Amino acid sequence: GVAPGKVAVNNDLKMRKLQTAQALMEGIFADEPAVWNLETDARVYARCKPPDEATQMAEIKHVFETTPMPNGLGLPRDVDLAKWKAELESFRRIIGAGGKDIMKLSPPNFTRDIVWDSNKNQIKLHGSGGVLKYFGQQLFYAQAAGPGLS
Repeated sequence: GVAPGKVAVNNDLKMRKLQTAQALMEGIFADEPAVWNLETDARVYARCKPPDEATQMAEIKHVFETTPMPNGLGLPRDVDLAKWKAELESFRRIIGAGGKDIMKLSPPNFTRDIVWDSNKNQIKLHGSGGVLKYFGQQLFYAQAAGPGLS
């Protein structure tokens, strides 16, 4: 098993919050102590410099072109539209319907969905990848946090 006293959580101040790490640890160790020593050493991250635009864009393009999507959908460029619609329908059953129809999302497309944010010097994910990433993260955090207050 995992020894809770030996678990370390690295926290990137720009991307994650201590509360997320706390919720994740509580979700993993439901019966363990509720207090965790979560320290952040900003000096570690202050020295990190992200790669330039060309490097980041080339890396994400490679990932898009070589990494199959889950559940047998295959590569984004080869996705079977019937399978894609079935996956969107399963997501809609989980998250419900809102102001926008998830069924109108098209499969991920590098040229259309990946944009360089020159203000933050990083890639922004738009389109279906961005939407599904957001909901996937929210569902993961909810599961990791456990049942919440009773």
